[in-house]
Amino acid sequence: MTISLCMITKNEEDFIKACLESIKDHVNEIIIVDTGSTDNTCSIALSYGAKIYHQPWEDDFSKARNFGIEKAKGDWILYLDADETLDNSESLQTLIMKAEEDIDGYLFQILNYSDENLTQIENSVSLRLFRNKSELRFFGAIHEQLPIKDTFLAMTDFTIHHYGYIPSVSLAKKKSERNLEILQKEIEKNVGDGFLYYNLASEYARLHQFDKAITYYIEALNRVDGETGYESRAYKMLGLSLLQIKQWEQCTNYLTKGIRKFSDYPDLYYIRALCFEAEGKWNEAIIDLLQCLTMDALPTDENKIYVTEEGITNYKAFYNLGRIYEKLEKIQAALTAYTRAFKVNPRYKAAFMSIKKWVPNDQKHLLEFLNEKVFHENKLVEKIVYVQALFEWKEYDLVIELMKDNPKKDEQGNYLLGMSYFMIHQFEEGTPYLSKVRKGQQRYEEVLPYLASSLWITNRIQKAKKLLSACSSPGKHYHHMADIFLTIGIENLQEGLKKYPDSTLLQKEYERIKRVRADGRNHSPA
Repeated sequence: MTISLCMITKNEEDFIKACLESIKDHVNEIIIVDTGSTDNTCSIALSYGAKIYHQPWEDDFSKARNFGIEKAKGDWILYLDADETLDNSESLQTLIMKAEEDIDGYLFQILNYSDENLTQIENSVSLRLFRNKSELRFFGAIHEQLPIKDTFLAMTDFTIHHYGYIPSVSLAKKKSERNLEILQKEIEKNVGDGFLYYNLASEYARLHQFDKAITYYIEALNRVDGETGYESRAYKMLGLSLLQIKQWEQCTNYLTKGIRKFSDYPDLYYIRALCFEAEGKWNEAIIDLLQCLTMDALPTDENKIYVTEEGITNYKAFYNLGRIYEKLEKIQAALTAYTRAFKVNPRYKAAFMSIKKWVPNDQKHLLEFLNEKVFHENKLVEKIVYVQALFEWKEYDLVIELMKDNPKKDEQGNYLLGMSYFMIHQFEEGTPYLSKVRKGQQRYEEVLPYLASSLWITNRIQKAKKLLSACSSPGKHYHHMADIFLTIGIENLQEGLKKYPDSTLLQKEYERIKRVRADGRNHSPA
């Protein structure tokens, strides 16, 4: 059994390499329908052995996708967008080899990232792998679909990461403007199609034009029929849009109506809780958040699969409970809720900062609290996940205190401890840990310029030179060291300006070194 990857592209050089890397060894051919790229998209695709067909863009996604399918020779069709990557692609062949005869397609989980830090995630499912049958072709000019009934579909554990709705990406591609134009044309042809109104509303919501979004979500809900799959999310997005423009009463009314139809959809309770909180209806908000905590993230009763925001049934619900308890001056309850949020998601910075706010304001008490309430049995395996997050949040002193007395430090532990000492300019203390990250280990190339800088600063210049001369790219690392030294200078000048804010000499030197660093970064070696 063979698989053809089919894609349509236009100016995707920033994404297509990661996409093809995630799948290249596990499909039998790659079919690219390019609709007018003027960048390096096609040359990158060719380097992966892709067959490229050039087609003019005709405001019709189905037409472009179907053109690619007609060129495909595989028994199965996998389709991805260039701004997506696929996890566990090595298991695709096993999946299709075991496929039952009556299964025509497989659903994959989609993680849609909608913020620059990749922390705002909406979970959905999408039909992405299907048999290459002549009757299975896409329809719909936009948000195209396949004519496969649910009874012939099966869910899988495969996950696709979608980066196209990150605001900077969507804005650069002018996705919403393109989609609005297509949708408006399609509505003129199909005035009664609620799915088109739903998608039109979603584009306006993405552009923060909430008044228009609300109008079209209501139009979409007015056109619901028994076969509609968008209705539950239309209630959710309508509620969010009304929340944005502070129409509290309308928001709770529509969400309550949605809950009557979709009582197992956690997002509706969560958004209603936010609305109740905005109105100062604390008890009602608490009840809805507690309801979220009793629900699974992707309920499937009666074959319903909802589009749901990550964290709504656990850490985000706990965090918002904490915020409400804080407003009610129930500080211990708030601290408990924040702690549970942080335990569920160690990378949830808002929860940690709220803990830090209410634990007595010194490092000793915070460490005691974390060891007692968050970590289990003081194990390094348990701590390292949290410590990684603390490092990213520049909580370097905490990282050092949590890690320095643990004798079983692996590469990651040595990296975090050594780099934390470096970042607070304790170079002598950090050098032994940076030195333990060995050549050939994953972090070595990243650590090397910091280790050499530490040696240089602590007057072990010949050792630093010897270390750099033995690496494959000494010029690149010397350049990075120069950037590190300039950054240390900038940080020291910032400290000086805090003490002497009226010093024109310090200010001029601060601005000069910033310019030198910026110029260096603009001319960094490849």
